[in-house]
Amino acid sequence: MPPIEHPFAWLSLVPPLAAIVLAILTKRVLLSLLLGIFFGALVLKNWDIPTAVGHMVESHLWNKLIDSDTLHVFFFTILMGTMVGMINRAAGMRGLVNALTPLASNRKRGQLTTWFLGLFVFFDDYANTMLLGNTLKPLTDKLKIAREKLAYLVDSTAAPVAGLALISTWVAGEIGYVQSGLDSLPVGDSWNAFAIFVQSIPYRFYVLFALIFVPIVALMGRDFGPMLKAERKALEATDPLGPVEETDAGAATVHRDPTVHRDPTAPAEETPSRWFNAVIPIFVTVGAVIYFLYTSGSASTDSDKLMDIFGEADSYSSLLWGALWGAGTAYVLIAIQGLLSFKQLHQSAADGARLMVPALLVLWLAQAMSGMTKNQDLDEGHKPVVSAMIAQGASGDQIIQYVANEMDYGNQEPAQLLDSVRMYVDAKHAEYIKLVDEDFKLFAAEEKTVESARMIMQVKEKLAFERFREEILPLMEVIRDSSSFQEYVQKIAPAPDDQPQTLESEFEFANTITREDSVSLDRWQKSFGDEAEGPEIMEYDEPSLTFPTFEYRFLYRDGKLYTGDFLSERLASLREGDGFIANNFVPLLPTMVFILASIVAFSTGTSWGTMGIVMPLVIPLTYTQLAAGGEEVTANNAILLCSIGSVLAGAIFGDHCSPISDTTVLSSQASGCDHVAHVRTQLPYAILVGLIAIVFGTLPIGYGVPTWLLIPLGIAAMVGAMWLLGSKVESSSEDNKSEKE
Repeated sequence: MPPIEHPFAWLSLVPPLAAIVLAILTKRVLLSLLLGIFFGALVLKNWDIPTAVGHMVESHLWNKLIDSDTLHVFFFTILMGTMVGMINRAAGMRGLVNALTPLASNRKRGQLTTWFLGLFVFFDDYANTMLLGNTLKPLTDKLKIAREKLAYLVDSTAAPVAGLALISTWVAGEIGYVQSGLDSLPVGDSWNAFAIFVQSIPYRFYVLFALIFVPIVALMGRDFGPMLKAERKALEATDPLGPVEETDAGAATVHRDPTVHRDPTAPAEETPSRWFNAVIPIFVTVGAVIYFLYTSGSASTDSDKLMDIFGEADSYSSLLWGALWGAGTAYVLIAIQGLLSFKQLHQSAADGARLMVPALLVLWLAQAMSGMTKNQDLDEGHKPVVSAMIAQGASGDQIIQYVANEMDYGNQEPAQLLDSVRMYVDAKHAEYIKLVDEDFKLFAAEEKTVESARMIMQVKEKLAFERFREEILPLMEVIRDSSSFQEYVQKIAPAPDDQPQTLESEFEFANTITREDSVSLDRWQKSFGDEAEGPEIMEYDEPSLTFPTFEYRFLYRDGKLYTGDFLSERLASLREGDGFIANNFVPLLPTMVFILASIVAFSTGTSWGTMGIVMPLVIPLTYTQLAAGGEEVTANNAILLCSIGSVLAGAIFGDHCSPISDTTVLSSQASGCDHVAHVRTQLPYAILVGLIAIVFGTLPIGYGVPTWLLIPLGIAAMVGAMWLLGSKVESSSEDNKSEKE
């Protein structure tokens, strides 16, 4: 079957790019995301507006809203909002700020404290973002650190730390993505996915440099671009804790207009400021999350290693239960002290939850956009069921009926049927080959001549194949006559001039079975020499049939844009030709992979989805390109490890830059920063670190430079870049004041 062309090509990039551009230009994130999703629906439904509207609402907005993972994140965020609302109204945050003031007595120490706490909450990026943003916001306000800077600090220590940690909610997914790529290689079990994951850590240059860049910025006290303006504005503000104005991103921006309402959860002046009212609920939340991660992970694995336990944990449920325990602790703690009346306590919880709602709307639309643009593989849940039925001797009719009627795969049914038939045919073909070979061994023991062996085995195998064919043909007819199958084939590979495709023309294994003269007897027709005896023929034993693997690509073209697939195809096409890139394809591969993963993550707003899309493509691509050069490819090959690390690092880099990323949304929301302002101020910093990761990381690795030399060079480059590009916030402000005076 010829390769299937991408159904949307460059159009697959239009919806996410439209949403991103509109969000930056209009600063209306909700409207921009909604229009981006609408553009995607138009592409999917051939520009039919009424159909596109219905498809957008039902298949993307509604389905994402009722998705269990989405609901877990929603309730976790709302519970965090209620907890923060209560402890803030009870002056717990104010007490924590007062307690931390000696440690974070100035802007430099405040930023370093935020960075250190970000490294401490390493087990999950969502928990990191929500806990640190909401907890440290009063402290950074008091130190006159801009909300944009706080959002940057939180965002730059959330996903990078969780992605590097060997005990986190990320590790199982990351190792699973590596394993999915290794499954395509001819290495068997000799390569260990976990070992390769660990070895790739020094090659994740963006993640490492991003974590190191944060303290560099703090220690040097320099900023540049929009962040410099935001920091100067915050430093010159006379009331940093004062009035805020909500935006459609659910964030808050500091203003001086006295007509703007204050934060509804702000504490009264007379309320006692007790730091433990904030610390105890936060520690309970962290402890509960870790406990539930451990218990859920322990129930899913027999391993006693913490990495395996946390890797198998149910992160969404653990976060939800942790937030519930934290909110409950805050409620009881404040109530028994009598700091607030029950009415005030309930009102503060409701106000805290309400402040989260606009951000949740952005998160919902961002996830809907991500679901529209990403790939979706064929659900393989039928395979263990079919394998078990084959092992128990079920007939082909029983298997097909079960898959079609009981497993309820909906739009997947034709592909599931084909896959199940292939599994059954493969099993029966293996059985047929085994019977023929057993016949030959018995026959060869009689020491007949080669000529006799040829004649008798041709007859025996032809009869065996006919029995095999008679058992399989009814299944072929069921599939061939299925209207849903005809529609499916026409959708994935439309025939010229609207002629319907056939089972035999599109699927070689079916053609082999349905042809009457299809049996191949070549193994009994070779010339072995006049003196050769029967047993020698076994050395030339070859299967009579070969079943090429069918590629279920773009199965969900009615609802998915396959943006990642298209970008991956563009990367692979660079191998063609005779230009610089083609001639240096292998050395440039880690850099191209980093750029590809970054673009996919930026366009789709998901780091996890990007890893799942790109990793299974990159590992076999890198392996085949290395092997094509004639060298033996080992698991510790620097280019291979850097390509794997570039997927993991590039996904986080693109996620950091994308305004439709869930962690970007949560970072701005938790930090009380306008979402577009967060993206605009963080983007130059992320791009700078990304460029340094390429120049002092992925590029030289391709030409043999070791990591132990590159990491110090990258750190020096970041220091030099901040020295050249940045300006002192404090000194500039003081100079401006003196000039005014």
